[in-house]
Amino acid sequence: MIDINETNHLLELSRLEISDEEKNDLQHDLDNILKYIEKLSEVNTDNIEPMTGGTFNVNEYRSDNFENREFDRGKVLEAVPKRDNDFFEVPKIFE
Repeated sequence: MIDINETNHLLELSRLEISDEEKNDLQHDLDNILKYIEKLSEVNTDNIEPMTGGTFNVNEYRSDNFENREFDRGKVLEAVPKRDNDFFEVPKIFE
């Protein structure tokens, strides 16, 4: 259990000033957190491989290479629903 001295020490380290009522609430919350962590230590983790993150996913990138592709500007502009001369016309987002 966390006593008031430890709570005061943590508040001093974090440079926080709180009321006595808030100190009691904080002390109670910290105590509950430590009890929960203690409960987690009871879980059997034998034969469980440690992880450094939530998943083993890796980034996958497209293999397309658009550097050497040319587009017919006229055909592209014909395909858009609205345009202003040689530009696409899009709805305003901000007024």
